[in-house]
Amino acid sequence: MNKIFQKILIFSFSIGFLGCKEKYSYDNYPKGYDTKYIVGFDYRYSDVGEPSLANVTINVNKKSEELLEMPIKFFSENIKDFDVEVRLYFRNSHYFLKQQGIITATRFNFSTPDSLALPGIDFNLLNKKGEILTPIKNDSLMYYSIIFPKAIKGVEKLYIKPLDYSGVNHIRSAWFTLVINKVVTNETEVVFNETSLNNSTNNYSVSALSNSYLRRINFINE
Repeated sequence: MNKIFQKILIFSFSIGFLGCKEKYSYDNYPKGYDTKYIVGFDYRYSDVGEPSLANVTINVNKKSEELLEMPIKFFSENIKDFDVEVRLYFRNSHYFLKQQGIITATRFNFSTPDSLALPGIDFNLLNKKGEILTPIKNDSLMYYSIIFPKAIKGVEKLYIKPLDYSGVNHIRSAWFTLVINKVVTNETEVVFNETSLNNSTNNYSVSALSNSYLRRINFINE
């Protein structure tokens, strides 16, 4: 279970237990508890309807006219007077690929420039209105900004539209992630908190689920 969720569950149980004895106000909660948010790619469902959270690879026919749904789930329990920005990072650097364990530099292992899919060439990312989203470039990072007004929980449905790029015949891959590099779960809590961070401002912080922060989309010929 995600470490953050473990803490939330334990804390919620403790508050519920103590609540039987006395009435609790917001002053009784840990400082800043209500401005720390969780985000993850939404549940996927098996053929028999069983939900699961997972980091997955999805193959898409680059000639397909169907849209691939990629919903993002924002966990929140309080309405605020500010909006929360969740960042959907689009990573196509060699450093990121090495973080994912892809080291061999051959085009069929997705680590050369002609095997990295690009927005506007291989695909477009659309919002629920069908509008094309434009990624924001910040130094070496590229990301899509997704706003949750008033910090209200919900699911933002995004869609990938293949563009049938004909410049190459091999697979090209797009990497969408809710963290900058990779969530590290087998080291210290400090490392986990740092690597699971999605976005942070003076008003709030957003962290990603360790088991549902990555989508690798392969655009293939079928």
